[in-house]
Amino acid sequence: MRNLQPYTDNSREFIDGIISKCTSNEKKSSCQDIVDRYGECIDEYDSAFENDDLERLVVNHPELCAEEKKQFKSLYSYERSEISHLRHRLLTNERGFENEFCPICEVNLVQTMDHFIPQEQFPLYVVHPKNLIPSCQTCNQHKSAKTLDGSGRRHYWNVYLDAIPHEKFLYCSITERNGLPHATFDLQQGDIDNRIFKLLENTMKEQHVLKTYEAGSGREIKRLINETVAYVRKDACTHTLNDCIEQIRNLKLSCSEMNNWKDVLDIALLESTVFVRCLREELERYDVPFKN
Repeated sequence: MRNLQPYTDNSREFIDGIISKCTSNEKKSSCQDIVDRYGECIDEYDSAFENDDLERLVVNHPELCAEEKKQFKSLYSYERSEISHLRHRLLTNERGFENEFCPICEVNLVQTMDHFIPQEQFPLYVVHPKNLIPSCQTCNQHKSAKTLDGSGRRHYWNVYLDAIPHEKFLYCSITERNGLPHATFDLQQGDIDNRIFKLLENTMKEQHVLKTYEAGSGREIKRLINETVAYVRKDACTHTLNDCIEQIRNLKLSCSEMNNWKDVLDIALLESTVFVRCLREELERYDVPFKN
């Protein structure tokens, strides 16, 4: 998971800009009429966002007729130039680098824009720039239309609003499957605030993020084997294999992020007897000498 900086320009101007580009005068007029009638409700998103009180939008959203819903929802298209520019802006960090991986799972590339407050029930926010979150297809399609939990609070993690905890919450276990290391991931609350952990848990389990980590771990295991073989090939004449593994582990620990899934996976592998056995087999297969 990683945080994104939200859209900071005038949200209403962004929405008006999309309406102004409508090629159909009938659609343009209809959508502008909806904005004129429900403008206060649309503007309230910014206020609720600033106060981390998106819950009130769910309660206060007016009921639109079927034709109004259809017209306003049609403003959104992933391929629209305005949406494409927004996506690029949101994924570009303060140093000017664009990270095109999904901010929820960080495994798959961004392929959609998630409507944080679902567009079907709440169409007025269909092109609100603070309601659009770059997402991969997997994270988006498994996110349900549920907006509030049993206590009336927000159900899912918001990459704009929720700061990632400094405490460790992501853990990895390595087992053997078909003779190879197999990784599974889990969450542990520790000292993390109940509400923050619940948002994490709802998101990572219901949007299949932990399963996405598991599915993506195979290529990362192969990467770490290749990295370790290269290190041993260079250093095995002076150090034992266990020493080499320990040095790599310490190096990883010194620069790892405690809840980054790849870092968590690497540390778990380097501490796993299954991984070490597979590494030995790989070294022998390539005739790389090493000290026991």
